[in-house]
Amino acid sequence: MRHVCLLALLVFSCEANLAPQLCPQSCVCQSTLSQVTCRDVQYKEIRDQLPRDIKHLVLDNVPLPQDTLSADIFSTELASSITQLIWRASNIQTLLGEFNAKLPNVEHIDLSANKLHTISNDAFANNLNLNHLNLSNNQLSTIELRAFDNLDQLKELYLNQNQLALTEQVFSPLWNLQLLDLSHNKLTMLDNYYFLPNKKMAHLYLNHNNIATLSKQSLINMNQLLTLDLSHNKIQTLPPELFQSLEQLQTLNISNNELASVINDSFSSMRMLKTLDMSFNEVSQLSDNTFSENKKLEALRIDNTLLTNLKTELLAPLTQLVQLYVSNNQHLTQIDNEILYNKPKLRHIDLSHNGLTSLPHSLVGLNLSSLDMSDNPWTCDCNMAWFAEYWSQNKLKIVPNKHTLFCTKTIYPDLTHSPLIPTLRGLNCTPAEITYTTAQTYFLPRQNITLDCVVSGEPTPTITWLTPQGLTFHWIPEYSVSATFKHHPTVHDVNMVSIQQNHLVVLHNGSLLIQEFNRGDRGNYSCFVSNPFSNTTRLIPVTMDPIIVYYAKMESIAFGFMCAALFLLGTLLVQLLILLCKTCCGLRCCGQEPNQIQSMLDNIDQCRAQQLTKLQENYYLQVTKIKENYVYQSQKIQESYKDQMENLKTIKRNGTTHLVSIREQYSDQMMRVRDYSTGQLNWVRENYVFQRNRVRKFSAHQMLRIRQNYKYQQEALTKMLEAMPTLDNCKSSCGYSMSTVYDEAETSGNYNIHYEHSLR
Repeated sequence: MRHVCLLALLVFSCEANLAPQLCPQSCVCQSTLSQVTCRDVQYKEIRDQLPRDIKHLVLDNVPLPQDTLSADIFSTELASSITQLIWRASNIQTLLGEFNAKLPNVEHIDLSANKLHTISNDAFANNLNLNHLNLSNNQLSTIELRAFDNLDQLKELYLNQNQLALTEQVFSPLWNLQLLDLSHNKLTMLDNYYFLPNKKMAHLYLNHNNIATLSKQSLINMNQLLTLDLSHNKIQTLPPELFQSLEQLQTLNISNNELASVINDSFSSMRMLKTLDMSFNEVSQLSDNTFSENKKLEALRIDNTLLTNLKTELLAPLTQLVQLYVSNNQHLTQIDNEILYNKPKLRHIDLSHNGLTSLPHSLVGLNLSSLDMSDNPWTCDCNMAWFAEYWSQNKLKIVPNKHTLFCTKTIYPDLTHSPLIPTLRGLNCTPAEITYTTAQTYFLPRQNITLDCVVSGEPTPTITWLTPQGLTFHWIPEYSVSATFKHHPTVHDVNMVSIQQNHLVVLHNGSLLIQEFNRGDRGNYSCFVSNPFSNTTRLIPVTMDPIIVYYAKMESIAFGFMCAALFLLGTLLVQLLILLCKTCCGLRCCGQEPNQIQSMLDNIDQCRAQQLTKLQENYYLQVTKIKENYVYQSQKIQESYKDQMENLKTIKRNGTTHLVSIREQYSDQMMRVRDYSTGQLNWVRENYVFQRNRVRKFSAHQMLRIRQNYKYQQEALTKMLEAMPTLDNCKSSCGYSMSTVYDEAETSGNYNIHYEHSLR
């Protein structure tokens, strides 16, 4: 029993002596002694008291003797057991490679909030298991090119709040890197392919630098990037296709830059984007297609910009939107009424500190959790009358309360700066109605037509005319406070392209004037009127008067008579000129016309003689050719017969049979040649007779025409001379000469004698 007591006393004494060595003073140790945390103590005071099997060592404000991490800081046994080392705010200025070389199993190193200046080559060459490295909040200005060699397992690297410029790519060995924080440094630009080796990068923070230029391929091949922060830089433009490879990006922050514009398709490739912050930029306009491909966007922040309006088309694709922050835009005066339609998930809207005069009516259909509409110059008119009822149903969700909401402008000057909600409730607003339109009637062409569409309602409704040609005309009351169509063309086609139209004009009272009505203006004209409470439409048929058909018929008949009269007058005029010409030249005609007829007869005889001569020559030529061909074929057959007879004389056997055969063949060939020649002669003779008859008929026909023409001219000349008594001598002379020279019987007899002689 005494031995047992002595043994227990010895064990208790040993534990009492070892306890200070296991957990040093000013340190906190876990029960297992695997994690030790020391603060505000000199390292030399606890160095020898640190347990040898520590895995997690945390040292805050624990200075070193020479502010240098060297190889002799830890014993070999302690260094090999550490897996997590956190040594923060300890004025460490130098990191030697030998120190890290003694930490073969370390996975987590945090040296933040020190005064490191440089990371030398191979500083972490032996830390093959390192996956987390925090060097933030130091004074790093230089990282040598091979500083991160062999860190294949490194996944998180924090270099924020340093003095880095990084003109070279020092992260190429870190092909497993998933998070890189370079915020609060002195970066000025990103070259092409800067992060090309870091394909697994998921989070990249480049905010609070001096980046002014982004190359087109700066972010190429970063297909797994989820978060990108470029805020608080000096970026002026986003190069085309900068975000082209960021197909998985979910969070993008480009706020606090100097962007003046955003290209239409800048965000088109980021179809998985959920959060976008583009506040504190100088953007004055966003095109309708800016967010056309970001249909999964949930949070959008557009604060402190130069935007003047927000169109419905801008937010139309964002059906998954949950948070919308549009505040501190002093130039923002208008938001389209329909901009919040089809946003079922929208819960938070911030429209504070803008220049808005009215709220979009599409708020009514939302189930909001909060709405901030403070510090806007609200106009208390019928465009905002609906808000009084909306506020009473959602007053707990709206900031500010009704006691701090005032009217900046009203339709009644005495109510300026009055409380918003009571003023809106006291307004007398009525829906839009059409009280009178032009009745259906018939219009004549080239008539000026005025189509009236008289409206009533408070506020005064806007009028939109739709024409059968597809044109749209808008009329907005001049005193309307909320110009819904401020940025909308007043005259446009179906493609929303503004046009200049002089034929159709909207008058100052909203009526439509059709100048010089024509067939193309027929059809149904639609008058569409609307105000914030209602809208209605009415058709006005415009047709052409059917009497225009009767007018066209009468005009056609009159035009036909006029053309006929002109043609008759022209014919008479031409005949009169011919008559005058013949009258003035009568003497010369009397002497020349018989000569012309005689010349025509001579020409006909000459032509007939030439035709007959050609026929005779052709006939003789063909007969000669046929005779020559007959003689040639006969000679050829005779020669062939003689040759065969000579050959047969040498043949003794069957000689008589061959001789008979040759004689029969000779007789057949001679008969065929004779028949062919006879046929050719008959054909030539018939053709000659036919051609000769044609020439005779043609000559006789021509003579008959000339004789009839001559008789007609002689009768006309006789009548003309009888009508002119002063020309009796010329008449008798011409009549005597014609009758003596061209007696019908004598002429016919002479022609027949001459013609028969020619044929012979």
